[in-house]
Amino acid sequence: MNLLYCMFHFLLFIQLAMFYHYTVVFIFIFITL
Repeated sequence: MNLLYCMFHFLLFIQLAMFYHYTVVFIFIFITL
């Protein structure tokens, strides 16, 4: 149960990190254009 809970939070963290990364890239491209 605890392992599943940790795994869920890990995937959630990866998803959030990817979303943040793409948001930063999009803003950077928007500024440079």
